[in-house]
Amino acid sequence: MRSNKKLDMKRGIIIPKHNSEKLAEFIGILAGDGYVNFKKDHDYTVSITGHMVDDEEYHIKHILPLFKSLFGLDPKIIIATNKNARYVRVRSRTIVNFIKKQGFYKYKTKISIPKWIFREERYTNKFLRGLVDTDGSISLKKRYRLIPYYPVISITVKNEKLIRRIAIYLKKKGFSLWYGLSRGYDKRFGRYSFVYKVQLSGLKNLSLWNSTISFLNPKHIHKYKYAININGLEGI
Repeated sequence: MRSNKKLDMKRGIIIPKHNSEKLAEFIGILAGDGYVNFKKDHDYTVSITGHMVDDEEYHIKHILPLFKSLFGLDPKIIIATNKNARYVRVRSRTIVNFIKKQGFYKYKTKISIPKWIFREERYTNKFLRGLVDTDGSISLKKRYRLIPYYPVISITVKNEKLIRRIAIYLKKKGFSLWYGLSRGYDKRFGRYSFVYKVQLSGLKNLSLWNSTISFLNPKHIHKYKYAININGLEGI
């Protein structure tokens, strides 16, 4: 399906006139599990990928309303059972060109984030929430106990410049962290690859993240609540 300007006007597509926290979060989502086709083959696609089951509630209750609020359009939901994946997808030349003009670009190890994202704390926080809700993880480690109890938030990207920028920002916000090159197993392609990672370990980091940036993806919220309960805390 091709998308052109006239068709987009008939579809009632709107374009944000100003930078906003919603737009910053949307760009964070794209930076995490998003795909934007900038190729000149008339296939102007914006797509956000998630797990078929684990991300269902997040896609329906957050990404769809966010997309509608920003662009006045209801994207399609596509389920790929053979990949255990779900996609929020729209084809629109107008939206793709808008994202491109914002300065966003993502292709393999190359990614460009709009400069305004890191100029204001409120935008940076929402960008990070979108990034972690889609492509971040919360795991619980055993360390010195028999059951997993020690929380670790991980942010992984393939771009060193972006991960360094994230690490610098989080340090300024009071997080203790490790960041650098890490080797991990990619389940999608069945192979090991090297990525750049920021790792935030421990309850203090988890608490600080929840109070300053927060989670919206229910699968992360569930892990956060479990970490509190397993450590015998009512709240952090």
